[in-house]
Amino acid sequence: MVNDDPWSTDGDRHRNLFWTYRTRHLEDNVTRAFVLTLRQLAPAHLRLFFRDVLLAKAEQKQIRDRLRLLADANLDFDLQVTPPDEAGDRLDCATGLIVGVNYSGTQAPKFETAAGSGSGARPDAVVTDVENQFTVIFEIKLSDSLYREQIQRELSPNFGDGLKDQAAA
Repeated sequence: MVNDDPWSTDGDRHRNLFWTYRTRHLEDNVTRAFVLTLRQLAPAHLRLFFRDVLLAKAEQKQIRDRLRLLADANLDFDLQVTPPDEAGDRLDCATGLIVGVNYSGTQAPKFETAAGSGSGARPDAVVTDVENQFTVIFEIKLSDSLYREQIQRELSPNFGDGLKDQAAA
């Protein structure tokens, strides 16, 4: 029997939580372990995490309310993703969220929403809930250095003018 699940750990050490990359970039290992952990959640539990933890702010109520917890389990998990080339594939405040995870957990930086404020950034991880048309971009940092700059570089390539339009509304 062939296992069609691309995230199955059958014979693939990259999907084994306890196998680590031999790299000086520990963030790659932490990010991979984080995504593997999210991947093991039941779809409803992952969506509860999105709704109750990531979308807890009052201004995110519209997204939170449209999130269907029991929708089909059509979820994509990716590491080190290239930003979309097409403007139509970009996210906006209703379809996407950038989540920064840093060492202290205390930073709340302000970001520029002008187009062109980022370039060439590759998000550490992307989780897409296809059924709910919602994508979460994760940026994992094991220190507080470059945290703001790295997230800032991901705004324009992934959100384009959609973030600027939403910020003005």
